[in-house]
Amino acid sequence: MSQKIYDHSIKPIDFCDDGDVLGEDIFSDHGKLILAQGTELNKDLIRKLKSMGIFAIQIRFSTENKNSDTVYYNTAHKQIITDAYRAIETILSVLWNRKTISVKEHEQHLVNLVQTTMSSGDILDIIQQIQVYDDYTCKHSLAVGTYATLLATWLGYGESDVKTIGLAGLLHDIGKTKVDLEIINKKDSLNFSQWDKVHRHPVYSHDIIKFNGFHDQHLLKAIAQHHERNDGSGYPKGLRAKDIHPYAQIIAVADSYHAMTTDKSYGKKKSHVDALKDLWNDAFCKLDPEIVLVFINGMMGKYMGRICQLTNGEAGKVVFIHRDEPTSPIVRVGRGEQAKYLDLRYEKRIKIKEIL
Repeated sequence: MSQKIYDHSIKPIDFCDDGDVLGEDIFSDHGKLILAQGTELNKDLIRKLKSMGIFAIQIRFSTENKNSDTVYYNTAHKQIITDAYRAIETILSVLWNRKTISVKEHEQHLVNLVQTTMSSGDILDIIQQIQVYDDYTCKHSLAVGTYATLLATWLGYGESDVKTIGLAGLLHDIGKTKVDLEIINKKDSLNFSQWDKVHRHPVYSHDIIKFNGFHDQHLLKAIAQHHERNDGSGYPKGLRAKDIHPYAQIIAVADSYHAMTTDKSYGKKKSHVDALKDLWNDAFCKLDPEIVLVFINGMMGKYMGRICQLTNGEAGKVVFIHRDEPTSPIVRVGRGEQAKYLDLRYEKRIKIKEIL
């Protein structure tokens, strides 16, 4: 008789169901076996695991039933994200076909996403759902709006300002519809003429939004200046720090972070932690250091308790964030007596490859 082959997948505890089969032994912090590998879960056991502070576990399944495309997410957000995506998709599609559209008619779907982000704060789940979409410009717009909304909240802005910043993030790139798609999707280096067209997209975005009846100067400046940089190296005007609107500074951080953590036609994505490190490297010349630091601390706080993959092939759990070096946390590998704690400030050859 042939032996049944099993594989394992890490599954967030909030999405575990009755009948899921545990793919690992679960130990208490004192090394006592709590649940053995192969245990079939039920609601009581799932509640017990959650009470122990366990965020995610390995679930066992037979290889013939494996679905590598499974994504676990909060269904409460799904319709709002879908509506916002369709709104952005419609706006971009119409504009790319050189037709006119009333952006105002789709505004409420975008505002709903901003409000959901503000009220739930569950940015990792929202971003995970956004990332399943194929069109880069559409999902980038949604993600930047989401990151900008939460960053503005972390910075202490009031509700009205946060909504303006979130909406600016959602609409910041619609001016790319004035640039030929072959340039937007080009994998090779752009020539001077092509770069000049790309560098004008913030101006195009500003003009389209203003033409559509958006007259809030904070919103318009956030969109027009989101590619300006503190050292004057940005575009389209080469403004320096004192002349860049603070809302644009927020969009710049959100825009840079999502661009680095997403595959594009011209480059592969970086891990979330590596992207945060790159933001910090830019914090004292190109980006606002206070805004970057708040974003790094906020995002690493969201990663606290998450399962991560390390570059040495091991999986672990983020258990402590250093205040002075938030991108080099302490990671626990294993549980019980077999657990070991890796302080990534000192484990120079080990880095976080990805956070799940």
